[in-house]
Amino acid sequence: MRVAADRLIASIAAKGQADLVADLAVPTPVVVICDLLGIPESDGAVFQAYTRSLMAPNDPNRPSSRELVAGMHGCLVDLIERKRAEPADDLLTAMLTARDGDDRLGENELTSLAFLILWAGFETTVHLISNGIATVLSEPGPVKLVREEAGPHTPRMAALVEELLRRDGPMLTAIRRFPLEDIKVGDRIVPAGETVLLAIGSANRDPQYISNPDAIDLDRAGSGHLGFGHGPHYCLGAPLARMEVRTALWTAVHRLPNLQLAIPEQDLPWKPDHRQHALTALPVTFTAQPPA
Repeated sequence: MRVAADRLIASIAAKGQADLVADLAVPTPVVVICDLLGIPESDGAVFQAYTRSLMAPNDPNRPSSRELVAGMHGCLVDLIERKRAEPADDLLTAMLTARDGDDRLGENELTSLAFLILWAGFETTVHLISNGIATVLSEPGPVKLVREEAGPHTPRMAALVEELLRRDGPMLTAIRRFPLEDIKVGDRIVPAGETVLLAIGSANRDPQYISNPDAIDLDRAGSGHLGFGHGPHYCLGAPLARMEVRTALWTAVHRLPNLQLAIPEQDLPWKPDHRQHALTALPVTFTAQPPA
């Protein structure tokens, strides 16, 4: 992961400016997930393009959701067949072994699980990285902390990422839920079958449970957050996402001297989406470095 981050930073270090969404946040999950699953980066990039289009429903030029999902499914089926023909020491081969050898996974289960790993490993991690870097570059406390840390996986870096997940995480709502029977929440009745959206962004800043919720506080005790969900639906890739964010954040700050936002914080472009708190670009400047 450090090697991948170093390679991506090296590709922009001589320019003195960059868009850290396109140049770092987007390619980082592609490299990591493709390495984990054992698929070519080019295939991962194609799948991520489908994902990003699907998460942009207001784009008038995008294909229909049905077309996008069909394209993603076809991409996965092709990947699985190629991996069957050329197995290797990777996660996708292990999943295929469970399917074809011990028959613990059905074909649909295999495809669905691969879909979930790719989907979850791409889009939200992109926004975790870019939101985190934007916050760090906008506030003197966090950027000073990152510059003082000897590496990306120190206790203070871990605590910082948890606060970034809580306060500036990308998911504002959970996936839709549908009660199987009438349930009472507070003084309201939610009828069976009704669509329910849980407001993660609100819960993560609830002053009843989190003191001074708008502040980044690395010394919080017992507050936690719902950035990765909770209970049996807790995010499968949470440990990997945490490592990616810490690595990308620390590497950018340490490898790009005098890194700062290229535009005022209030002018940063955010997606017009009630479900996601996500940047569409993160323009920065830094002291250009000569090619290694």
